[in-house]
Amino acid sequence: MSLRIENGLEFYKASFDNFCKTEGTVRHHTVRRTPQQSGVAKHMNQTLVEHAQCMRLSANLSEQFLVEVVSTTCYLTKKSSSTVIDYKTPQEVWYGKPSENAGLRMFRCYAYTRVNDGKLERR
Repeated sequence: MSLRIENGLEFYKASFDNFCKTEGTVRHHTVRRTPQQSGVAKHMNQTLVEHAQCMRLSANLSEQFLVEVVSTTCYLTKKSSSTVIDYKTPQEVWYGKPSENAGLRMFRCYAYTRVNDGKLERR
């Protein structure tokens, strides 16, 4: 096992590489501070923000909810099938079992709380 030290942090490169190989994960290395090489991550971030903006605007939410909407968009992306992985979900590929989508709800659906202010009062 080789030990590499960068900025005071220790990385066990060989053991991590072996772990990735046994799990079937392909690693792609890039040079630091080269945005030209980070195209996949940059594209995914742009896609998430664009989808989140569409969801936010269609739900008539203010910009203060953008973080929550991006989080929801990321969650939905992981639950959605992809042509790249034979129409399976990333979760299905990672865990080896179908993704449970029973808990999905419509974005910006109305929620009600139970208030006991009397039988004839608004709830």
